[in-house]
Amino acid sequence: METPEATAVSPEHKPLPRLVKYFDEHGLDTLFHRELKITPPGEFNDPFEFSLALPKDYKPDELRKFYLEDKMIARALSSPWFKSEQHYRQYVEVICSDPRKYQQVHNERLIEARRGVIDFADSNCGLGCFSTEPVRLEESGQRARMLMWGHYAEGHRGLLMEFDWTKLSLAWLSFESGKENPFWVEYEDSRREMRLREFDPEVYKKEKEFFQILRRWSQGKSKTWVHENEWRFITYFNESLGWTTSRLVGGRLMHFLSLRSLDGKPATPWEETTQIDVVQRVVIGCKAEPGFKAEVLRVLEAPAYRHVHIQEAKPLEREYGLEYKTVRPPAA
Repeated sequence: METPEATAVSPEHKPLPRLVKYFDEHGLDTLFHRELKITPPGEFNDPFEFSLALPKDYKPDELRKFYLEDKMIARALSSPWFKSEQHYRQYVEVICSDPRKYQQVHNERLIEARRGVIDFADSNCGLGCFSTEPVRLEESGQRARMLMWGHYAEGHRGLLMEFDWTKLSLAWLSFESGKENPFWVEYEDSRREMRLREFDPEVYKKEKEFFQILRRWSQGKSKTWVHENEWRFITYFNESLGWTTSRLVGGRLMHFLSLRSLDGKPATPWEETTQIDVVQRVVIGCKAEPGFKAEVLRVLEAPAYRHVHIQEAKPLEREYGLEYKTVRPPAA
């Protein structure tokens, strides 16, 4: 039985050289356009993403002091939500006197971050999400793999792509703290708590601190998802960087990160003279439709992808699990 080369999360949580991502049938679009969809925080399927818990040491007087600082009042009056300073002060009194209201308001405030509309350096932010293959394919590893194929690859009808993180351009990261991208997800029993300082508008002007806030908000996740063994990175939506593009797809604004610089990027992979060596392996799902499989193989015949290791997932004869059979070996 053939199995892909596995990688493990190191104790130091160093970025892994190989990360994988499961796709539904839109994975074909990813290969054809050589670009990854980047998700604004508000579009994740888990309702607890970016939803923080009320601090255990909730103190109304400290909240009032924070929210009635001159800079907070000025920020409030520059928004369309408050008619006057008196209106804002009344609002502060309401949220500071009722812990549940405070939590509700702060999570509504975080909707701005979740939808990717916090402006920073004239651009918005989104996340890319990856996983790792199980180190051992005994029962627990196979179970994790099956869950990922079932959940993210349209019931095994899609595909898996393996990326060599060392081949990704630093332009993907776009942060002073790029060395901290990608980062691992921590699976926890409780939601992370709000911190007042993270709502200070001055913090958003400091790139490194802003990155740390987004990382903290997005790094905690329920242990329900531990089988994903997820890694994430944060990047900007900023076409001037030459790596991201935004466009309407089915009436929705969507954001994409190119697998190569957009400068001089040809329309199709067949016209591509640059090898897309970020992509190292593609595994076709065991329930992929024949037409979909044929189209994937056709795209992977393009010069840009002739180095890629192609495999196909097959159900094991007796166990609940999958084996990966090589369709085309990696280029020497």
